Amino acid sequence: EKPDLIISDVLMPHVTGYELVQQLEREAKGGRLIPVIIVTAHPRMKDFFKSWEVAAFFEKPLDTGKLLDTIQSIVHYSR
Repeated sequence: EKPDLIISDVLMPHVTGYELVQQLEREAKGGRLIPVIIVTAHPRMKDFFKSWEVAAFFEKPLDTGKLLDTIQSIVHYSR
């Protein structure tokens, strides 16, 4: 079963957020892409995601209210 949404950091031990988004797009094969919210402490990383279908990009520290509003909007829209 596919999740409604994925929230991912950019820098992780075994895979980067960039690699995760690439893998999800390959697996979608023209089907429904799982929305991804990218979170990072490195704001310049946003440029790496411009060519990919990322639902939102947040910088740390997070504005939790804005994050929750974005999650609600994405999940509601994708249903």
